[in-house]
Amino acid sequence: MDSLPPAGINREPKPGWKPYVYLASGLGFSSTVRELVLPKMVAALEEAGVGVFEPFTDNNEGAKNAQEQSAYWAYRIGQADVEAVRRCD
Repeated sequence: MDSLPPAGINREPKPGWKPYVYLASGLGFSSTVRELVLPKMVAALEEAGVGVFEPFTDNNEGAKNAQEQSAYWAYRIGQADVEAVRRCD
């Protein structure tokens, strides 16, 4: 999340500016697709000049399944995702 712009700032395009997108998809739920497809999608968007927040990679939760999560994991992930959407363009 550190790579995202701060929330609540009206960002105006200027030299060097790039929009940030929240890449919402169900693809990250599959470990195979998460490893093989999502990186290619992110790379293509970045090549087009877009900053990408991909929640399965960028939300810093670490654990990738419910058994590895601590209490209230779904709430924390949801709140992190809401914050990321607010900070994207």
